[in-house]
Amino acid sequence: MRAMIKIFFKKNLYVILSSALFIAFMSQRFYAVFATIFTFFIIIWIIFSFFLTLKNQNKRKDLLTKILILISSIITVFCIHEHRSSIDRITAENIATLVKKYKEDHGVYPVDLDTIGLNGQRLKEDLMLRYWFTSNDNVPLLVYASTWMPVDKFYYDFQNNVWVFHSE
Repeated sequence: MRAMIKIFFKKNLYVILSSALFIAFMSQRFYAVFATIFTFFIIIWIIFSFFLTLKNQNKRKDLLTKILILISSIITVFCIHEHRSSIDRITAENIATLVKKYKEDHGVYPVDLDTIGLNGQRLKEDLMLRYWFTSNDNVPLLVYASTWMPVDKFYYDFQNNVWVFHSE
């Protein structure tokens, strides 16, 4: 069994290492666009390699193993981004609920997130979440950045109680 594992890692070492690097770099916040681009090139490589191994039956199993490793790393990156996105949405939804509750209790929206007991600076750094309130509009603006791309943002519409997606 150990010999089989050793052979597996020896045969597929560069694919395993490249998949690990792909996961490490592409799972970072805002890197999904790069992951999508690299995925496109990986798919081209898979198609090209498939046609090269059509004639050689011995290499098909090795190619299939490499393809499965690469596809699993791609799926892992996109699952990480989706998980992070759902956590950000839940956090932002909780903050929107706190802002609405403050409005119900005090009759006005809070001036900043620190007023309702949250660390606005930390939320700004960790989630790219911003909150603005101007007395001119009398409606606050709660925005957080999508984990997928830096130009995608979600705005909370306090009048309709929905999140609105906006891409620049």
